[in-house]
Amino acid sequence: TSGPKGTLTSIITCSSLSGSVTASVTFGKSPQISLVFPVNAQATGHQFVTLLGRGFGLNHHSVVLRLGVSSCESTMWVSATSSVGLSSYSNQRSLSALLTASNGVGTLSRAFSTAS
Repeated sequence: TSGPKGTLTSIITCSSLSGSVTASVTFGKSPQISLVFPVNAQATGHQFVTLLGRGFGLNHHSVVLRLGVSSCESTMWVSATSSVGLSSYSNQRSLSALLTASNGVGTLSRAFSTAS
């Protein structure tokens, strides 16, 4: 689900009785990318790229990786702190990594580059 980040208060009403509880629902923070390796690849793509960080989701259905403006050919969720993508062709030299997980989007600027 999506919503504001942080802690919310829930108010429950049953018949004529009501009550509230603080800190009953917490939404996770967006993923954070700490490291991308390798940091250089051929522009033709077809190379596995590993991202390390945190908040990458809780299962394999939750991640999509982009390098620059191109989506990876495939993305594999490894854990809440690691994902692997198969790079696609790019004519850009310096690329940002963008990981979309179930709880948001994380980016790392100039994380990856391509060589001709």
